[in-house]
Amino acid sequence: MALQFKLCKEAQEGVLVEIYKECYDDDTQTIKHALLKPLKTLDVATLKAFAEKNHLDQFEQFQLYNYADSLQFNQQEFKVELDELQSQQGLHITPGYQAAIFELWKLAKIHHIDFNPALTQERALLNKAKAVERELNKHLGYSVNVLTKIKVDIKHLPDENLKKRIIETGQALFQLIMTIKKATPPEICHTFNTIANERYQKHAQFKPRYIKMYATQIKRYPLWYCTVAIDVLMHYGINPTHHLPAANVAAHWIRLKEAKYTLDSACADFMLLFQVQSADATEVQATIKQHYEKGLSTANI
Repeated sequence: MALQFKLCKEAQEGVLVEIYKECYDDDTQTIKHALLKPLKTLDVATLKAFAEKNHLDQFEQFQLYNYADSLQFNQQEFKVELDELQSQQGLHITPGYQAAIFELWKLAKIHHIDFNPALTQERALLNKAKAVERELNKHLGYSVNVLTKIKVDIKHLPDENLKKRIIETGQALFQLIMTIKKATPPEICHTFNTIANERYQKHAQFKPRYIKMYATQIKRYPLWYCTVAIDVLMHYGINPTHHLPAANVAAHWIRLKEAKYTLDSACADFMLLFQVQSADATEVQATIKQHYEKGLSTANI
């Protein structure tokens, strides 16, 4: 069954998200839409509890999470209240493609890979619009002031080379681990596995031979290995930002920490923890922001 959504503003409650669920009426033999309990917040815990309480099937959960992320994206990106948003219809998609996207979403959810089609689509459209306005400004020789008029920053576009930088920085982190003098390789691996388990709830069986292998060869491994590697380096007194670009380190550091931080608090803590110079703040913030937007946290390379 499908869900339908409606934003309404109540005098006392504020903005509520009304959610209607399709149900079959045996008496009239027609499909009706039953109003479920409206939501005031759209955080992950609330959505999960709502889905369980109302026995939403997987497709209905797919709709719910996509809708919620779409609202939050627009609210945060354009700094507007929920009741100012408008529903835009007109997107057409073939049934086969829709079914394939839904199937991918289910598999990604099982394997903890971030995938939100609605959010991806909206971000891609916004980034393309930013690029077009910049191109128009360059072509015409003056600012057309379309997106900028609604306070959209067109100066910063996603770094298309971020994934390449992530791979190269991962290799460099393990090269730094090879320089550790305060512990033997088995001791380093014990520290690695302990941090992975206790700090990130990851069951790691990191072995000494992996250090040289990942330092000298481009191998496929979970990217959270690099997140743990940063913590290992700091544990042994090596600040990776003293050897590598701060933004590159930030791309790995933020992984597995998304639930702990907001974008602003993540940037502030990173700058403080790694003693990063203020001149690097803009690039660090852009990298961490892109991480949140692209959902690189659970990807494997």
